[in-house]
Amino acid sequence: SGPDLRQQLLVHHVDRLSAIFITHEHYDHVGGLDDVRPLGDIDVYAENRVLKAIVRVMPYCFGENKYPGVPRIPLTKIEPYVPFQVTNDAGHSVEVVPFRVMHGRLPILGFRIGKMAWITDMSYLPDESYAYVNGVDCLFMNALRIQPHPTHQSLAEALNQAGRIQARETYFIHISHQLGLHAEVERKLPPCVHLAFDGEVVRL
Repeated sequence: SGPDLRQQLLVHHVDRLSAIFITHEHYDHVGGLDDVRPLGDIDVYAENRVLKAIVRVMPYCFGENKYPGVPRIPLTKIEPYVPFQVTNDAGHSVEVVPFRVMHGRLPILGFRIGKMAWITDMSYLPDESYAYVNGVDCLFMNALRIQPHPTHQSLAEALNQAGRIQARETYFIHISHQLGLHAEVERKLPPCVHLAFDGEVVRL
């Protein structure tokens, strides 16, 4: 739910979300939460530290006397390695398992959602988290640029992680212009590893 969430919702004609999972409290991950207001009640799942940060930056949504028309985003506290269920409007449920990821020195969350795993802003994965991602059908994982970075994976580090996790298909996300041209980088990747792109639809 980054600052461009409104644009994403409009471009892709999204009129309903089942849930929002927050990996951490940095602005590029929570700056668009206010824009979910036309979509009705949407549960937001995050660690307690992150929930407190959301309340701090959006106090008008959570006081006793809420400002009229504020987004309705019930907050649900989750913990690493403790599964929970999310159910959509059609009654279909999926198990979600948050797991620990390190973003430099900041502990954040990744999410195992059914047979898919989502990891962003990772510098490294603690050993105990591999059990939750090894061999998933689909892995989304950050690969910021070619050069090393103190709090994000480089392309080489992401490829090493992809080789260890051995997902059926891996998609690199959170990529910057410093990674190079999309088509040129894509040609150098293993057959089961891809660069994601804005608006891409992946069916699981």
